[in-house]
Amino acid sequence: MRKSAAIAGAGLMGRLMALNLLRRDWQVPLYDPDSREGRASAAYTGAGMLAPFCELESAEPLISELGRNAVHEWRDVINKLAHPVDLRENGTLVVAHARDEPELKRLERRTKGYAEVVCGERLLRLEPELKGFQRGLYFHGEGHVNNRQVLKAMDQSLASHPHLEWVQKESMTGRHDLKLDCRGLGARVDDAQLRGVRGEVIYVYAPEVHLNRPVRLMHPRYPLYVVP
Repeated sequence: MRKSAAIAGAGLMGRLMALNLLRRDWQVPLYDPDSREGRASAAYTGAGMLAPFCELESAEPLISELGRNAVHEWRDVINKLAHPVDLRENGTLVVAHARDEPELKRLERRTKGYAEVVCGERLLRLEPELKGFQRGLYFHGEGHVNNRQVLKAMDQSLASHPHLEWVQKESMTGRHDLKLDCRGLGARVDDAQLRGVRGEVIYVYAPEVHLNRPVRLMHPRYPLYVVP
């Protein structure tokens, strides 16, 4: 008989796990009170950055190592989806205003061996429209993906599988060979110690501005970045 795997949470990780299990011929009920568009998931509002080296600013080395392995998997993941997704692998540029130069140097120390120090003309060749900065760090092995396109393409890929069941409920029911909890912050109902990290996203329509990659601005209090 076909094995059954119940998944709680239909955000990015829940959908990814469902796709992998369906390709292995499992029966997959996917539980989430949210709509299939995934508007309540973290992936819907995230910036889609694939930035394992920049994570070293505040994360332990293991997180960066896992992220580096994952970057190489993204192309394969996207190529298997039903519809195209915008994936760019142009790296990340990190800059700082003169008064915040110590923050840039701190990141340079934490990411030694992973970043190229870029100055003057080299910096402007990377981002011709980014003027007013004299020095930056360029991380070659990073990129970004259109997160909402990913969620939509995953939904369309899942919809074509006869062994997937979308269940618009939070709690898993019934007996299954495997149960996976992919609720993320939604699991706070069972673990009061879970906490989110506050962030704000502003969508700006600016067709006259052209950036080739995510640009981070170092600041002593706030992580700031622009993702094209």
